[in-house]
Amino acid sequence: MKGLSVKKIRLSEYIRKYLWLCVSPLIVCILLLAVYMIKGIYPFGNRNIAYFDMTQLCVPIYYHIYDVFHFKTDLFLNWNVGFGASMADALGSYLFFPTNLFFLFVQRNKILESMSFFLILQLSVAACFMTLYSFRISSNRILSMICGVAYASCGFAIQYYTNIATFLDSLIVFPLLMYAYDRLVKEGKKTLYVICIILVMFCNIQSAFSVIIYLLFKSFFTVLEIKEKKTKKQVLMSIFLCSICGCLISSFFLLPAVTEILNSPRTILSEGSSYIEILKTIICENCQQNKNFMLYGSEFIFPLILLLIIKKKAKKYFFSFVMIGLLLLPIIFENINILWHAGSYVLFPVRFGYMLTFECLHLLLISWKEFPFVIKRKKLVGVAVLMLIPLYAIFFLSFMNGFREFGICDEHFYISYWKIIIFLFVIFICFFSYSAKDRIVMYVLIVLIQAIGGYWGFIGVEKDYYDECRDDIIINSEILRPQVSNLRKIYDRIKDSNNYFNANYSFITGVASGSSWINGISKDLPIEMIRMGYTYCYTRTLDSGGTTLSDLMLGYKYNITQNDTPTYLSDTVNDNESKLSYIDNSLDFGFYTDSIMPAADGLGLDYQNYLYQYLSKDDSEIMSKIDLNNIPTFYDESYNESECKYTKKIKVAFSEKTELYLWGILPGIEGEDNYYNVLIDGKEICMPVLYVKDNIYFPHPFRNGFLYLGTYENEEIELEIKGFMEEFNNLQLGCLDCEKLEKIVENQNELYSVTDFEASNRKINMNVVMKQGGYLTIPIGASSNWKLYVNGKKTDIENNINDAFVCFYLEQGENHIELCFIQDGLIIGIIFSLVGIGLLIVLNTNDYLIKNNCLNTTIMWIFLITIFVCFFAFYTIPILFSFYYMAKNRISLWDVLTTVS
Repeated sequence: MKGLSVKKIRLSEYIRKYLWLCVSPLIVCILLLAVYMIKGIYPFGNRNIAYFDMTQLCVPIYYHIYDVFHFKTDLFLNWNVGFGASMADALGSYLFFPTNLFFLFVQRNKILESMSFFLILQLSVAACFMTLYSFRISSNRILSMICGVAYASCGFAIQYYTNIATFLDSLIVFPLLMYAYDRLVKEGKKTLYVICIILVMFCNIQSAFSVIIYLLFKSFFTVLEIKEKKTKKQVLMSIFLCSICGCLISSFFLLPAVTEILNSPRTILSEGSSYIEILKTIICENCQQNKNFMLYGSEFIFPLILLLIIKKKAKKYFFSFVMIGLLLLPIIFENINILWHAGSYVLFPVRFGYMLTFECLHLLLISWKEFPFVIKRKKLVGVAVLMLIPLYAIFFLSFMNGFREFGICDEHFYISYWKIIIFLFVIFICFFSYSAKDRIVMYVLIVLIQAIGGYWGFIGVEKDYYDECRDDIIINSEILRPQVSNLRKIYDRIKDSNNYFNANYSFITGVASGSSWINGISKDLPIEMIRMGYTYCYTRTLDSGGTTLSDLMLGYKYNITQNDTPTYLSDTVNDNESKLSYIDNSLDFGFYTDSIMPAADGLGLDYQNYLYQYLSKDDSEIMSKIDLNNIPTFYDESYNESECKYTKKIKVAFSEKTELYLWGILPGIEGEDNYYNVLIDGKEICMPVLYVKDNIYFPHPFRNGFLYLGTYENEEIELEIKGFMEEFNNLQLGCLDCEKLEKIVENQNELYSVTDFEASNRKINMNVVMKQGGYLTIPIGASSNWKLYVNGKKTDIENNINDAFVCFYLEQGENHIELCFIQDGLIIGIIFSLVGIGLLIVLNTNDYLIKNNCLNTTIMWIFLITIFVCFFAFYTIPILFSFYYMAKNRISLWDVLTTVS
């Protein structure tokens, strides 16, 4: 009994000692729930917090996480997205990060709503870790708790929560990393630091890059502060070896992720440039106006630095000043900002903004005891501050009201944020003149105002700046899921012909399609999809568009439509929202050819004819072209001055069964003058886009490529096209010969047949009977991850259709096919991880490597050279170039900070 009572006492003491760490997470939780209640967000209403990237990219991938956790899909491969795509690039933040265990306790059909609680979890953990770090620095519990709240509600957190995995995971782990870093430097504790480095690598590769850059500079200043030369070397050696150790242990997913990202279309299509081109970036040219908002929650830094300089304490905190300066400069100089992002970024500038908040709070914590600052008429100033805080609350909430509708997208409001900084400058000058107790009270008030205001302004926006921001596109996918639940994996591929769902809708429905927005698809695949006439938007490969010819080649067997346009489809099933239809012309799984298709460029009708000639060995065309700028008989042209539109009317007669298509592609074309309205027999054609059922504009960023206008036989129609330009040069009108298409299907079905098709998480097994030897191309994205076995023997895989799809040669007769997915980089990554674990064991049991003088000296010199190169390349040269261009183009610093690009 005595032993039991001792344990109870120890447990209660332990709880009393650490329970206060839960206060800041609890405050964050209460503030978020209050905002949810005010806005009617789940669980207090039907709204949710998802918008921007959350709806298109993030939330759908959490369905993949759910399926992995419940053993319904593979860790590294998802058959359903992008013709079978690797998930290696998403493994870190989207799977291995510990907070994702949350999805073990969520129902699959409640993932969208669960984002409310997931955000609370993410920000609460960030607040907890920042509180832990703050207490290690200041030993002041109340100050530590409020710093935790300030960190979890900083500008980075509230702006970029929309990319909830990659950005908030970084926000969470960083204070814990710095806590572990401090223990490593001062106490030689290695294991926690290594674990934190692994967690950093889990977050995101680009984020990991910025953390490495930060640690380089931080370590340089840390070493400079140490007086003893021998200790300098040993501390640096510890940081170096532990960092290498963490990276090595991370290799089991890091190497596959790097492999996929380097081979992805995102890398090819990103705005990354050479170093020289980045240096030539003219100030303001690519400037995002939300960069200055990274100071949100850290506005005190300007008066704090000023007062420390006045108090002649600048030397004492010099390295903190420099570190903050290094993190502030990317807000001003765009070329430095791009370099911190490893050469490119799209939207979301300053993805390392949480580091700036952290450093500002760090300086506040270590300098807290330097105050109060002596000021005359202190009581009068106190009254002024007490009057200013309520005034600030009103002014601030009025400012935040501007973001309530569009959140992160409403960039023009960010310019006015400088007014907030000026306002707070006055408050904080007075603030630092008070005693510690009074300062705590005032700081609590300011942080709570900013936290509740920031959460209210940015979380759960009330309008959607872009069509793709709406949560409808996830809800629509959930509605569709029960209808397609009985379809077979891979074999029964569906097509969202009207682009009514989000790009990653297949994660939600669990049925295969070609649509995707992830890095794990082949770099050649989206280019080929554009050639075939499907919609493509930045890195989103969408399966709207195309023709029946390309559909059958890609294995589409079912089609989803949301309008009443005449179609070539049959067996329609209505569900009030969409129509799921079986495609008449479809092949088993792939198509036969007697040779590999020669590489070819081309777009639109010409490329469709090229595909037809390749499949059929027929030199004629399957799609005949009607030139809109050289109309034959039966036409009418006019100009409507009120609409400022040119109209062309065409009467087209069809004797044979024909499919009519309009082709138009948007990428690379600028201006509204390239949008058109299409009417058939006076009726305007709707082209649904995302949740917009009544969209009538073509081509649309999410609706380019081929537009199907119906199937006709023995009839005549009047086609009317309206546009802002007299010449319709970016459009093609084509007629597809259905008889030729049917002959292709007949011919293909005679040449080969597929039986006993079975797909597991990483493997396809099927029997293919070939009438004659030849090549079978299957609609799976080409990748070096695939391994092929034909009749039990390993066989080389050929890539076909401009290297976009998997292809292999089969002999005449029956062939057993086994296609396996083995993730590139995984095996060598596991080996490196084992080496890293071995190194960690060595470091924890023997200090030989750390105390080896020769090795220490070598690492010290390598480190100094690296720091010099980084500072020179990241700061000195870019700043000189920036000042040169500012002088050349007569751009002031104020222009840099306030001009809308």
